Amino acid sequence: MRWYLGACILCAGALLGTAQTMPSGLRLWLRADTLTTISNGSVSKWGSLVGGHVAEAQPGAGLTLDTIGRRAAIQFVNSAYFTAPSIFPVQRDYTMYIVFKWNGVHAANNMVSGDNRAFFTSAPGVPTVLHGGDFARLGVSSQAVSGPTVIRLKHQDSSGKTSIALNNVKTSDDVLPRNIDSVIYIGAYQKGNGLNGSIAEVLIFERQLTASEQLRVETYLHDRYTIARATDPPTPAIEFLEAPRSLEVVDPDKGLTIRGVVISDSLTNVAIDVLRNGTAISSRSFPNPKRGDTIGHFVPVQRELDAYTVNVTSRKLGKAQTDTMLKSTDIAAGTVFTVTGQSNSIFGDGSLPISTWARTFGGNFSQSSGDTNFSRSTATGNGGGNNVGAWALGLQNAMADQMRIPSLCISGGVGGTRIEQHLPDVNNRLNLATIYGSWLYRIIKSGSRERIRWLFWYQGESNHDDDNYSTHFDNLRTAWKKDLPNLRYIVVIQIRPGCAGPRHAVLRDEQRKLESYYPDVIVHAASGLPGHDGCHYSGIGYATLAQQLFDIYRRNELSMQPGVYRSAPAVVSASNRSASTIAVKFSRADELMMTSDAIIGGQMRFAREAWFANNQPKLHPLSVVVSGSEVVLEFPRDAPIAAVSYVPDYSYDDGSTVFQGPWLTTRSGVGALSFHNLSVVTSATDDTQSDDSSPDEIRHIVDLTGRIVGSSDLDLDRLPSGAYLLVTTRGIRKIYHVQ
Repeated sequence: MRWYLGACILCAGALLGTAQTMPSGLRLWLRADTLTTISNGSVSKWGSLVGGHVAEAQPGAGLTLDTIGRRAAIQFVNSAYFTAPSIFPVQRDYTMYIVFKWNGVHAANNMVSGDNRAFFTSAPGVPTVLHGGDFARLGVSSQAVSGPTVIRLKHQDSSGKTSIALNNVKTSDDVLPRNIDSVIYIGAYQKGNGLNGSIAEVLIFERQLTASEQLRVETYLHDRYTIARATDPPTPAIEFLEAPRSLEVVDPDKGLTIRGVVISDSLTNVAIDVLRNGTAISSRSFPNPKRGDTIGHFVPVQRELDAYTVNVTSRKLGKAQTDTMLKSTDIAAGTVFTVTGQSNSIFGDGSLPISTWARTFGGNFSQSSGDTNFSRSTATGNGGGNNVGAWALGLQNAMADQMRIPSLCISGGVGGTRIEQHLPDVNNRLNLATIYGSWLYRIIKSGSRERIRWLFWYQGESNHDDDNYSTHFDNLRTAWKKDLPNLRYIVVIQIRPGCAGPRHAVLRDEQRKLESYYPDVIVHAASGLPGHDGCHYSGIGYATLAQQLFDIYRRNELSMQPGVYRSAPAVVSASNRSASTIAVKFSRADELMMTSDAIIGGQMRFAREAWFANNQPKLHPLSVVVSGSEVVLEFPRDAPIAAVSYVPDYSYDDGSTVFQGPWLTTRSGVGALSFHNLSVVTSATDDTQSDDSSPDEIRHIVDLTGRIVGSSDLDLDRLPSGAYLLVTTRGIRKIYHVQ
């Protein structure tokens, strides 16, 4: 056993002198080259330079010596940790510094934590702070650590404002609950969830340091470990109350507004200049402003493909040059819409061009309240960051190319999620740990809450075992309408077979009916889109969907026809033409067609395989004839038909190959909405439906499988709900629907 004191022996007086150079309020100061006890090659004790406190090592691998910038550090490998005295500031302001080097292994990586307070990495290398065990309200850095890093964590108890800075670059600014935990574990949370990396120094102050004190501490740390420190941002002379930000898509009805308060007495002039496409269009000057004066300017803008720049400059006493107070570039005036759902709402296509007129805000499903920057939309990944998904970006590009409208898309899509996971937290609608809270928070912070008229919903694959989809959707729509007061159109993309199925036929039928329940819902079919791989789509599939949705958007926004425009053919009715011939009528379908027969899964697939009867997936029609807005199905004569369906539950009759067509579409390629177990109604010309049988005829009541379940109408009272047939020696005489 020995004390490790680094390259030199430090006496108590030298240690005390070093401590006196630090600002007041320092409660714990651990430095790896000082007051460490080595036992059997690992650090067993770590003494504090202030307060006489000692951190004791707990059993486990690690706690060996390492270096950061040629200075001693202690290496942790996700097992052993130190228990320090319980002196962390409780219900008080605090400032904490950690000199840290991550080893690249992603785990919880708790640096300095407790029992319900933690400082850890919630994503690879991303520092995150927790208070009160409330994982719904985390402070999350917008950047990951990269190489040796001086991390600064500051918390204000009264307001909850908490910030993280990496090498003096602020990467988060969040509001957290009060800290009530005094316990300190170095390299663990709740005595587990360890650390992969090295720590050279830890300083914990029981107050917030001033700017000059921060500079003093950080100069010491950065010089000691030869880690570059970012320069401090200049002290502002103007506090802006309202101003557009770079890449923002502003409301053209509100224009560009710049408004601020002067907070300096040293200015001789403030100038506001606005440029459109690089050419100055408006300016305003404020000579000799005083502290407390308001400066402001308003410039009307048009919904066009124009890029605006706002410059605010000032000149100080005794200085010839001007200082830039604000510079926002690539501002556009346009529209906002939102997309949400599961993977097909966010799945990408890296070949899509990134348009300067297609923007997003924050990160997809970001849980950091500081993640509030505008950026250009991408579709290079399948969620996260500024990815909005392939068809959403395609829709944005079409708005710009064909309508000359810049757009902002905020995506709430998260792959593999059920509809219930998209519902709001009833106790905290802005809970950033929920999909809804993250999505709504970004909408509010972007200033879009009252601007969104369109919401696109593509979800359902993960609800293959759900009997309450319509109820969940009703709850979700109610939440949308509450939080988006001007929401006018909700586009539901009806899923197709594949992904998490089977058992999707009933769910798809529920989706089909949504537009009959809600006047603001437009249901659009994914059926018939090209490039499907059994779950997602290649670029051509998402591009086709984007163009179809753009057509719906454009026609409704331009009021190109009365009422709400919908393009997917929808079934109206199915009726008998004879006992075995069924005519299926569609709306929005003057040019219906079945796509060509094709080899799928090694077999030729035919139009008849898309249709079946009596809830029996293998009871297909003998022929399918499309005429105008009708599809005529001819079934075997020995199969009484009471209900028909379009598109099987999941697969072809082989039970394994995902159904991929043929499809019923319009001539332009828009797929018809699939439906399930639609009751066949009596045709006006069909005399087989009247019960005029003779008393001496044999009568049977049969179910849809052909099983005899009764002999008279009186037997219906004891039968479960469903469709039944009255069959005599002359054929089908009547269809009953038992509720």
